[in-house]
Amino acid sequence: MDWIAILLEGLSGSVWVLVRMLVVLVPIIVVLEMLRESGWLERISNKISFIARLFSASKGESFPIAVGGLFGMTNACGVLIDHKRSGVLNKKESRHAAEMVGINHGWIDDPILFVVIGASLPITVFAKIVIAILWGKLVSLRKKGKQ
Repeated sequence: MDWIAILLEGLSGSVWVLVRMLVVLVPIIVVLEMLRESGWLERISNKISFIARLFSASKGESFPIAVGGLFGMTNACGVLIDHKRSGVLNKKESRHAAEMVGINHGWIDDPILFVVIGASLPITVFAKIVIAILWGKLVSLRKKGKQ
């Protein structure tokens, strides 16, 4: 066995996947910042907040959930931290929003990244929808039970 050839092939394959992922993620992050600075992200969040309310989320929780759904967990966590520090969310709301972001994150970037590495788009999206609805409903029922 030629171990050096195996290592070089693995390394080149890994670098190629990282480059493809960066090509996808960097524009998404740039668009997110542009939408945030222009105020459009808040407008989008208000338009889709009814989805968050289906899972017993408050108005303050809907913005981080929307950011997570559209742009991924990392960006949503930044918004969630900002909302918590500024007093928009109390401890209970921030925990619920974090749980919802954990379940419902990355509706744009995750499927694209999975397709980039060779997964099937319909299967990826279908699995995300089923798991998000079922788990999200469980989390919202738990929240209602604690109130």
